[in-house]
Amino acid sequence: RMTALSKQMELDEIEKSLKTSIKAVENEMTKINQSIDNVAEDESNLESKIEKKRSELERAQKRLGTLQTVRPSYMDEYEKLEEELQKIYQTYITKFRNLTY
Repeated sequence: RMTALSKQMELDEIEKSLKTSIKAVENEMTKINQSIDNVAEDESNLESKIEKKRSELERAQKRLGTLQTVRPSYMDEYEKLEEELQKIYQTYITKFRNLTY
């Protein structure tokens, strides 16, 4: 340690090494700041996408609710035909039983 202290370093060398170190730190700082800006931009993009998807989901849920409550126009005819089919089937079953016994 004493030998290192006893050597006389030139002021120019020290200044030069300090300047290169400062430039390296400044470059690293700009890179970090750029990456922070990119992260903030990505975050805002993702938040807007999430909000868009949330609104689409809400609209789809509303549409599903309205579709579930709406009764189709053919439903009355369907129920009438279903009752008629039930009566015809009962007649069929009765005739089939009579034929087998």
